[in-house]
Amino acid sequence: MVELNYDALSEQAKRRIEALAANRGWSIDQALEEIAMEGIAMGGLTIAGRPKAEVVPIGAKRAQERASKGAEEGKS
Repeated sequence: MVELNYDALSEQAKRRIEALAANRGWSIDQALEEIAMEGIAMGGLTIAGRPKAEVVPIGAKRAQERASKGAEEGKS
């Protein structure tokens, strides 16, 4: 499960979480869990992390060259 470190949050974020918890009748832990689950449901993890690798097309000619080099190496 996703874990948010409440103590590491800014004072503004803490106030907003406390207000959400008070409005819904939740504990701070429950509010943090709901926030994390909503973020996941909205696709938050799909934009987090490292960028995707670049896709480089490989032509048929290069594949043939590699195949012929492999055949020559097998003859030795």
